[in-house]
Amino acid sequence: MTAVDQRRIAALAHANARRTREIDGWRGELATRLDERNALLARRAAKCEQIDGEAQIIAGQQARIDRMTSDGDGFSIESFNQCVRYIGVVSDRKRAMTAELDKLDGELERAESAISKLERQIATAMQKIERCDERIAAIRRARDSAREDAQDEENEEMATSRFIRRRALQG
Repeated sequence: MTAVDQRRIAALAHANARRTREIDGWRGELATRLDERNALLARRAAKCEQIDGEAQIIAGQQARIDRMTSDGDGFSIESFNQCVRYIGVVSDRKRAMTAELDKLDGELERAESAISKLERQIATAMQKIERCDERIAAIRRARDSAREDAQDEENEEMATSRFIRRRALQG
């Protein structure tokens, strides 16, 4: 192996080692980001349940108002007003929860984007490592082929010189 080939292999191996260290760091960061995303998903699911609960309360109060106004019986204006006010309060809470859900969705989108970026970086670095490994293998194959060619040539020269000596001795 020539000194140039040795230096090329050493440089490629060094690049692979550096990329492997980068990948290890990115994988640690990816694990952290995945944990953050899972926490956000859990918070989002809880918020959706809260919003659904508020929607059910509103629907229940709407049904109560419908019963009050659709029956031919009389009803208390005070009860009616309480239902309307309660629907207003719950609707305000639901709007606030929906705004919080939108904020969580934004955080979740940013987390997904960071995860995708890290996954792309890892994949790209792994592809570069594979290409360097292929180059190293090609250099070694070329070196081995050159050795074999040199050995074959040497064997041919030895066989030819033996043949010539035998012919000379036979005379």
